[in-house]
Amino acid sequence: MLLTAKELEAAEALNDPELDRLLLQSSGDYYTFEPRVDRPEEFDEQASFCEPEYYWDPELNRYVYPDGAPRFKIAQGGNGSGKTRTAAQKTAYHVLETPPPRPRCPFWIIGDYYDVTCDVCWVEKLSQLIPQSEILGYRWYKPKQQWPYAVLLRHPARRSEVGWILEFKSYEQGLPAMKAKSIGGYWFEEETPYPIVAEVQARCRDYDSPGWADFTPIEVKSPEWPEIYDKCMSNDPDAPPGWRFYHLNTELNDALPEGWWENFIATVPGDMRETRRIGTYSSFSGQVFKEFRKHIHVVDPTNEETRRKLKLRSIYPYIKHDWWHIQGVDFGYNNPTCFLWIARDHDGRYYVYDEHYHAQWLHDQHAGEVSKREWDETDPHYGPRYSDHDTQEIAEYGLRGINLIQARKSPAKAIALLRSLMMLQGDGRPRLYIFKNCVNLIREIVGLRWPKGTTLHNPNDLPIDKDNHAVDAACYGIFSDQRAMNGSGILTKRIEKDHRRHGVHLHSGSNGRVLYGH
Repeated sequence: MLLTAKELEAAEALNDPELDRLLLQSSGDYYTFEPRVDRPEEFDEQASFCEPEYYWDPELNRYVYPDGAPRFKIAQGGNGSGKTRTAAQKTAYHVLETPPPRPRCPFWIIGDYYDVTCDVCWVEKLSQLIPQSEILGYRWYKPKQQWPYAVLLRHPARRSEVGWILEFKSYEQGLPAMKAKSIGGYWFEEETPYPIVAEVQARCRDYDSPGWADFTPIEVKSPEWPEIYDKCMSNDPDAPPGWRFYHLNTELNDALPEGWWENFIATVPGDMRETRRIGTYSSFSGQVFKEFRKHIHVVDPTNEETRRKLKLRSIYPYIKHDWWHIQGVDFGYNNPTCFLWIARDHDGRYYVYDEHYHAQWLHDQHAGEVSKREWDETDPHYGPRYSDHDTQEIAEYGLRGINLIQARKSPAKAIALLRSLMMLQGDGRPRLYIFKNCVNLIREIVGLRWPKGTTLHNPNDLPIDKDNHAVDAACYGIFSDQRAMNGSGILTKRIEKDHRRHGVHLHSGSNGRVLYGH
């Protein structure tokens, strides 16, 4: 039976810890919360996400994670799936049930905008879970709206002293606001720029503090997120240690008003419905290369099964010598300079097999690194290095023994070509593969977006000009190579090997000069 407001006030005035706990159990949403039972086959894991899989060891003065339990839990759910409520429950558990590593220890709650973070995370959620008896004071941002900078909680053992301090932050504040302090935990609410995650986790090193996040990946703030998600979900050994993703399914949330979900999803475009339902990256809005699938297009040439399937031999690295080799190059300084090594086999399939990608390097540094890798301009199997149209940059690299030519430039057509090469052909294979070591090209392909309002039928529409340097290099190399073969940008026939020329067949390009091909 719930107590009245006057009964609660009188009981709280006694300042008895055991009585406080009874009050919580009798009147708080915190103790009455029951997560849904996991149904992973239907992309719903609310119970597993909610479960605290760590404990505080006072002798070690740090958190302990038994049996490889995760340090960072990410709930990706649909709209209305209960993810924020569940993350708030985890936060309340942490500050009510776990002793702080030190007095006045910060726990950070970080969202996209400060006002929204205060309103959603504190006013709507945590203020309903943490009773007034546990609060010693506030530092107000906007007291009329009940939006705090910080909430000071009682120490569990020394009740007149401050234990945890809930501190509210926003991504808008940038990295400087995430520095300096050592913290005892964190909650990311809404999509988080990856550099912010890295900086906040660095603040956890003293105690190996846990953290969690909840969001629906509608507008991915950093291209690293889909890549990390793929690695974690496939148990890739390169996945960040201690990270684990959980899905929450809106359709299984029986707390929603009847008919709400059906009415809502009917207004959502088809390619966003799985994102809105279970929080996957499968077809997030605005993605340029919707045809790209890591499990299809990204290959590990060191894997015996992959080498057998692609008929690769162990020649630099696993690319056949008598294939046609080109490069694509995009210039930059504050932005990265990117060189891509690309091969085309005798069936017209492209393999991007190596990359050099670095910002704020001088020409000598780039040239020195690129020159370490195999490239023989006297060998007829090696063709042009296609680059951006900056003549000064081309001249600088020429002085250092790296001869570049201006690429054929038609960005919209080049992107359309790459997308067509990603499509599966009659034999079930695409015409473009990317080796696993080309991490920046893979990351950019996943993250590249159309601007909002783009008309896909308009050939002048271009993606957002951001984080696209390796993609530009691929466009320069592959589009120029296709145009050189037939002047149209479309590969129309297989070019047979000529064994009299060690696999090289000479033919003329659209400009009449002799080119090398297969």
